[in-house]
Amino acid sequence: MESSEGVSYDCKAGAELQNRGIGPEEIEQCCEVLASIESQTTRLCKQFEKIDHAQKDERRRSLSKDCSATIMAELANVLSELKSVHITMDNIKESNPAFARRSPRREQRPSQNACARCLENQKIMDEQQN
Repeated sequence: MESSEGVSYDCKAGAELQNRGIGPEEIEQCCEVLASIESQTTRLCKQFEKIDHAQKDERRRSLSKDCSATIMAELANVLSELKSVHITMDNIKESNPAFARRSPRREQRPSQNACARCLENQKIMDEQQN
C-alpha cells in the first residue's frame, strides 16, 4: 500500500506509533486483541452459515435472505479490514528489533478456512467493485 507521497502506509503507521511513544507492549496487546476479534468474527460467519443451512423453509426464517447476506458481507468486510490492520501491526513489530514478539507469527498459526458463505460473499463483493 502506498500513499500519494510514495511512503508506504506500514512505515508511516510505524513512525506515527513510535513518535507517540507507543511501546512494544502496547503494540503486542493490540495484536492480541485483533487476533481475538478476528476469531470472533470468523465464529460469527460460521454461525450465520449454520443458520442459513438449518432454516431452508423461508416461512420459518427470522432473517430474510437479503438481510442475512448483508450481515455476512459486512462481517466479511470487517474481517478483511482486521486482517489488514493485523498485518500492518505485525510488519511494525518485525521492522523494529527491539519489540519482543510473544504472539506466534501469522503464517505459523493454524490456517482458518473461510466458510463457503464468506467466500461466496467475497466473490460477490469483488464483482460489484469491478
